[in-house]
This record gives sequence, structure tokens and C-alpha cells, in this order.
Amino acid sequence: MPRGIPISERMRQRMRHRIFGVAARLFLKQGYHRTSMRQVAEAARMGKSTLYDYFHNKEEILLYFVEQEMDISHQEAIQIATLNLPAEEKLRRILRSLWTYLDTNREMAVLTARESAKLGERATQRMAFQREKYRKLLEGVIRQGIQEGDFRLVNPTLAASALHSMMTMPFYDWLRQQGHEDVTETADELIDLFLGGIKTHSHI
Repeated sequence: MPRGIPISERMRQRMRHRIFGVAARLFLKQGYHRTSMRQVAEAARMGKSTLYDYFHNKEEILLYFVEQEMDISHQEAIQIATLNLPAEEKLRRILRSLWTYLDTNREMAVLTARESAKLGERATQRMAFQREKYRKLLEGVIRQGIQEGDFRLVNPTLAASALHSMMTMPFYDWLRQQGHEDVTETADELIDLFLGGIKTHSHI
């Protein structure tokens, strides 16, 4: 897009998504650190200065994926949380949904988990904000279970934090490396382990 010609936010987001797709293929093929912004621009068939209109550096491209990943999983979790279902079933569906997404995007998610720790403070704060939104959603579902009498009276903030710690890419990837190939089965097994500590005796 030539400079000086305004574009809509929708067109801008479509272009950012296209650039990310090009960059992701380069990251996975030759490595994140071996990929330059010039190579991304060439692969995207645009000038380097035009690329900088959408992403200032490689870290921003990586952060784009992280935020997209978090936003998609959070929106899906919100939809599940609003369903007329018992809290236990909501937790199962949320974990299945998250891990299915990670399974579909495993290579890029592994790369992002490895490199995102090296991003700057501003990026770290943005990711922390997204993670906190997700944790609060889990806390709301656990509070529902307590109110319904299915979960015993526990600290919902602590319980949500404990569950959230199991919903990370490094942990998911470790499970896959141990031979857990069925993401739905593994998610259910983990929820069973988690709920074993918060379900009332009448449900054990």
C-alpha cells in the first residue's frame, strides 16, 4: 500500500495477519534468530519501509501471535463459560478447547513459548494482562461450582491459579513429549485430577 493512502482498520489487520503468516513460515523453516525483517519483507513482496508500517521489529510479529493466541482462547472460553452447563463440564470444555488450538498450532506455539520470555517489559505486561483475564474467567467458573454445591468451599482465586498453571504451552508440550497424543483424553484426565481435590465427598 503506497504511503499517504489511508486504509481501514480491517484492511490493516488483514495485512498484519498476512505478514505474520509469511514470517511464521520463515521462523519455522530457518529459525527465529536467523530470520531478518528484510527477509520477511521480501517474502511478503513489499518494501522494508512498508513492513515497518505494520510491525516495527520481529518481536512485534512474535507478540502478535501470542496476543492472537490468547485472544482466541479467551473468547472461546468466554463462550463456554456463558453456556447453561455445570461448572465441571465448563472446565472440561475450556481445557479441551485450549489444547485443541495449541495442538493445531503446535510448532509456532512452541517457538513462541521459547522466545516470548525474551521480549521486552511492555510485551511482558501485555501478556500478563491477557493471562490475568483468563485466570479470572476460570475463577468465575469455579465460584459457580462452589455455589452449586458441586465443589467444596475452597479459595477460588488459588484454585483458578492452580488450574491456570496447567494450561500453559510448555506444560502441554511436555505432556505431548511423554506420549499423550489424545488432547481431549489428556484434558479430561487432568480435570479429573484437579477436581478430585475440590469436589464434595458426595461426588467422589
